[in-house]
Amino acid sequence: MENIKNSKVFKHGISGYNYHKCRCDICVTAIRKWSHEWQKDYRLKNDDKIKKYSKEYYATNKEHLCEKNRIRHAKAVRENLNYRREDHWKSTGKNITVGEFTKLMEEQDNKCAICGKDLAWRDKNTHVDHDHNSGLIRGILCNSCNRGIGAFQDSYELLDSAAAYLLRFKDPIKIAM
Repeated sequence: MENIKNSKVFKHGISGYNYHKCRCDICVTAIRKWSHEWQKDYRLKNDDKIKKYSKEYYATNKEHLCEKNRIRHAKAVRENLNYRREDHWKSTGKNITVGEFTKLMEEQDNKCAICGKDLAWRDKNTHVDHDHNSGLIRGILCNSCNRGIGAFQDSYELLDSAAAYLLRFKDPIKIAM
């Protein structure tokens, strides 16, 4: 391993690892390489010492370390879900981010924009409704309302016709059998 102080790289500034001020790519790369090699050598020479220290540290800080890992894991899962959700929305023609989705859910009080049913943020029955022609986001819907609008092909005329049909039979006629 080449001594960093004797390296040609240190002509750029003050010699010595601790006092080296130059931050050009050549110097930074050399310092990183030297540091990596030094750490590798240290680990090889002090393997037993490091393992012993690690076991002792884990034994005395187990709860703290487990909590840190749980938080880190939960954050990674959340970020991965957010990425997957945004990726799915983009692939289905909905141009919306997780932040915009969250804002829309808050504006709607976490309820379906049509029927008012409570919606859960991560529920599979929560859907982003959008206009298939313009791509404009209209709101967040429950599964039933989203399927209903889809079944009527986003047509106002079909929905009006269906509403008139239902109103016509508001007072059901009993049929004799």
